[in-house]
Amino acid sequence: MPDRRRIVALLLPAVIAVSLVAVPARPVAAATTLSCVEYLPGALICSPPDTPDGLLYTTYDRSGQATTPGSYAFLDEAGDVVTTYEGLRDGTATGLRLHTTDADGAALASVHGEVAVGDIFEWRKADDCFVRYTVTEVKPDPAGTAPRKHLAIEWMTYAFTGCTGAIAANTAASFAWGPLPDLGGTSLTAPIRHALWQIVPEGWTGATEASRSTGGDFATPVYVETIAEARLLPRWREPDLPSEWVFWRAGTDPTVTPFGYEALWGTGQGTAALYIRGEQASDIAYVKYAAGRRDGKIGVHETRIIAGRPALARYSPAGPTEFPLMGIVLSVYDPDTNTEYTLYGTTKTLRGGNIDAMIAIAESLFAE
Repeated sequence: MPDRRRIVALLLPAVIAVSLVAVPARPVAAATTLSCVEYLPGALICSPPDTPDGLLYTTYDRSGQATTPGSYAFLDEAGDVVTTYEGLRDGTATGLRLHTTDADGAALASVHGEVAVGDIFEWRKADDCFVRYTVTEVKPDPAGTAPRKHLAIEWMTYAFTGCTGAIAANTAASFAWGPLPDLGGTSLTAPIRHALWQIVPEGWTGATEASRSTGGDFATPVYVETIAEARLLPRWREPDLPSEWVFWRAGTDPTVTPFGYEALWGTGQGTAALYIRGEQASDIAYVKYAAGRRDGKIGVHETRIIAGRPALARYSPAGPTEFPLMGIVLSVYDPDTNTEYTLYGTTKTLRGGNIDAMIAIAESLFAE
């Protein structure tokens, strides 16, 4: 995902529009097109002068060509235009073609030229209708005189309750590039799907997607007690842990190979510290979580992206209502192996609001 020195789009809650942040050495457009003010030392926030909230796309081009400013189209594997909102979020949309000038006349070819494989962007129509995608390939720009961009994409996160059926040609939406805020917790207003998981606002009584639990228990577990033996288990990934922590044991179920493994580490004082479970994930099954805290004590569920992979965090945020005894749970989905890795914190350093400590351990699972 690009960092703040590349492209950052700031979403504004009440509108379907975004602003761009760019380093002056890489201007996003000529000064006559965008008006810019400094918002951080060495960085500018820029937007078209007539529409301060900027970067709006207003034409969904069913021809798929996107040859006019402010036009775009999502495409399927065959190169045909995706015509329904469901197709934007169920895996049908695998490509995006858009004009590099938005509906307000801002020429943003240099911005779109910064896009790289692994970047994540958001297409947003409303707070309850958006999709976040990962760029899987930057394809050659389409031929012709119109400046356009063509990307291969796959969905990662979406909100679905606010849009169903056919996409109208005048559908207005924004495109946000760069670091995007985590979703969930008490600020969530509508259900979202994030990879395997569905997160639902606490007290939500509206529509949700069907849900069932992934994975299952080991029927006949077989355990090993050395790290050398554990490294031979299916789907094994080894975390980077404090030197004083001790590997206790790991197990798998040979009757359902390659189901996965479970492993446990303890502290130097002889107490349990960390449990990790790696298991085959179902492409269609996911777990439904409540997003908010109850009675000011129970933690929240929030989306994360860890080592470029979708993740889900359950913890109690630091502050006056933190529940410091609550163990942190962090799940990471690895699409390359269709494996879900879930980490459960039991030691005090992996409880309450210490989410960064757990994230560091999860990132180490995927370090080369």
